[in-house]
Amino acid sequence: MARTSRKKINKNKYEANQVSSKSLVYDTALYIRLSIGSEKESTNSIENQRNIMLNYIAKKPDFIVIKVYCDNGYSGTNFERPAFKEMMKDIKNGKIDCVIVKDLSRFGRNYLEVGRYIEHILPSMNIRLIAINDNYDSIDIKKNEGFILVLKNLINSAYSQDISKKVKSQIKVQQKKGNYIGAYPPYGYLKDPEIKYRLVVDQTVVEVVKNIFRWRVEGKATTKIAGKLNEKGVSTHYKHLVELGIIKNDKYINALWTDSRITNILKNRVYLGHMEQGKTKTTICGSQKREKVAKEEWHVVENTHEAIITQEMFYRVEKINFDKSTKTKQNIATVSPEKIFKGVVICGHCGLRVKTRKVKSRTMSYSNTLECTTRYKKMKSACVPNSITEKELLLIVSDELKKTENSC
Repeated sequence: MARTSRKKINKNKYEANQVSSKSLVYDTALYIRLSIGSEKESTNSIENQRNIMLNYIAKKPDFIVIKVYCDNGYSGTNFERPAFKEMMKDIKNGKIDCVIVKDLSRFGRNYLEVGRYIEHILPSMNIRLIAINDNYDSIDIKKNEGFILVLKNLINSAYSQDISKKVKSQIKVQQKKGNYIGAYPPYGYLKDPEIKYRLVVDQTVVEVVKNIFRWRVEGKATTKIAGKLNEKGVSTHYKHLVELGIIKNDKYINALWTDSRITNILKNRVYLGHMEQGKTKTTICGSQKREKVAKEEWHVVENTHEAIITQEMFYRVEKINFDKSTKTKQNIATVSPEKIFKGVVICGHCGLRVKTRKVKSRTMSYSNTLECTTRYKKMKSACVPNSITEKELLLIVSDELKKTENSC
């Protein structure tokens, strides 16, 4: 009997798979992505992408649309997108076995990451990928199409990098003019509906901002200020924007005030009527990580909008914060800098992690003390006052370890 070559066997298997795959019924996800500022591009509009995909599958009974996933206002340079993450979660749970996009640029513009999904992640999960306008179908790759696909991914990646450079250049121009280019206005302000890039006072929360500065001048700690606002039921910055309809995502609806949020407000010179922008930057296109920029490189323009806080009050708060910071550094030098139980101790009442603080005793000495700050950061009813010194906890842990050792 004549021997059949391995090459021919593999070819027959491939053709068999192609025939069987075409007879399958696919639970399909339609994925749509629109970048920020791309609303004017009719070819990439959400409605147009949806119509192209629906028309594509209209006469194909082997595709059943399970869900349409849409990331509106998200860059393709990274995959930190809520709808994309939801789609991948459904894929892992076995709800989806085919993904359709208008073209590969909608799937992503990061050459390496897109290649990783196309060549490794999706095939390993037996997921079919179709990019309509690129004539790409993962189960029907013809000769030389692999090279063309790589070339298209490179072009998409180069395009996003070019756009990123142009956008950054335009942002710098606007920042140097003192125009506000942030996605959301700072707490206490709104974007002027008539004059682009200008801030106007938000009359609904302006008194809250004034109270925060006034309480700090009166000597209240930032944790106490946060707790007081939570007790009063005052909405945080993003929660307020959700209530105004500026932010559509409701993940901030239960957000509470914290000492860091209060500190950020107390440090922000926007409340003096000045604009300070360009404090952070991204070093890699598509990266979510940002690094701090040296103060002398910030874009600072004074008197760009109405002030909420007087210079006198702002500088008083600044001095209080500086004195507090200096005193804290001096206190830290008097005790061991090592926080042995940092991040590992849970409050027995509220279940949240406790913080290690430098606390002054009656004898005027300082020690590391573990204390639950939930009642200060959220509200008094959220927990009960409780604390323990690091030395006391060390003794307890040591005794327990000895008991365990003796019982072995």
